[in-house]
Amino acid sequence: MRVKVLDTKIAGSTLAFSPVPAHELRHREGVLELQHRDNESIAIDDLKLASVFCEIGHEDQRTSLMLFFRGRRRPFLVELDGLAVDDQPTGSTPDGLRSLLRQWLGQNRSLAIDRATYEFLGGATPRDLDRDVVALATALGAALGRAEAPAR
Repeated sequence: MRVKVLDTKIAGSTLAFSPVPAHELRHREGVLELQHRDNESIAIDDLKLASVFCEIGHEDQRTSLMLFFRGRRRPFLVELDGLAVDDQPTGSTPDGLRSLLRQWLGQNRSLAIDRATYEFLGGATPRDLDRDVVALATALGAALGRAEAPAR
């Protein structure tokens, strides 16, 4: 399987991609159902970028998933314990999340992941995020913008 991997550098930026918290994400037959203030279903084909990380510095460190979709400026942020596949919490373990990400990559050839997520797929622990989530979202959004920009 060929995977598009984006390198990111988390730093200050003029861009800002503040993630939308989704308390639940369900994967059903090619559709992702996001539970947030405006519940919605989005086709997996519209998923552009996925990133796995662990936010450190909190009492309870939780693995999270940041998802960018076509046609939406702001990414969605889902904690691992809010992830379900066909109503089963199979995505709520690291191995379950790896399996789900591989499935998405197989279904959506244009889906990109960052280097840390690529390493997570290979068995590494999720990246420890030592900065705020907005900084990561901004770095990912900028890398995605560069990857989608036409060649000059």
